[in-house]
Amino acid sequence: MITSVHLTNWRAYGDVTLQLEPGTTFLVAANGVGKSSMIEAVKWTLNRSAKPTPDPIRKGQRRAAVELVLDVSGAALRVRRSLDLGDAPAPRKTPKDGYETWIGDAPCGTDDFFDRLAVAW
Repeated sequence: MITSVHLTNWRAYGDVTLQLEPGTTFLVAANGVGKSSMIEAVKWTLNRSAKPTPDPIRKGQRRAAVELVLDVSGAALRVRRSLDLGDAPAPRKTPKDGYETWIGDAPCGTDDFFDRLAVAW
């Protein structure tokens, strides 16, 4: 179960954290607010084969990140996926894509993280 979603410079979101409680969650808001962007961010973070693209990086920014915290069989798993266009005057056309993963507070390998997630699912 996803317990937290943190977006940084993702589309319309500058810096937002959404805490989720057990049960069903509904995102309800007016059109154009960013409901789909929130879902897209979660999907992109958990899909290791999703290609990096500069599209979700907030206009005027060079970096974006999505961090998820999941409760998997009582253990907190955390994943942070980021996009980086670099600091050169001309931004990269394809952003650098990076993962950071933790089980509890201990950093772990990305393969270990996703293997544990796959077993739980």
